[in-house]
Amino acid sequence: MATSTGFYKLTKPSQTDHVDVDSLNTNFDNIDNIMHQNELRSQKAVGNIAEEYDEIRPYSEGDFVMHESVLYKCTTKISEGEVWNGEHWQSTTVAAEILNILKKTV
Repeated sequence: MATSTGFYKLTKPSQTDHVDVDSLNTNFDNIDNIMHQNELRSQKAVGNIAEEYDEIRPYSEGDFVMHESVLYKCTTKISEGEVWNGEHWQSTTVAAEILNILKKTV
């Protein structure tokens, strides 16, 4: 007799069950939907941290951007737009920036 997984309630046929293709397809559809929703949430979270680098706008020292899925912090003022120049940016992480803030408050 089939059982279900604990979190997403996917069907788990028992060793003696005949494989039901419709049940497998339902599982695949459910997994596909869950993965897609997680991807959308992830993209939204990154968008809330920093916007994608924009070659048209200026940036101030300390501004954050995303470039090629990496978070960067501006190390020098950029007065007018320019193509990506990695010399003006330092890669960082949210965790590193939180630690920097904590160090300044201690």
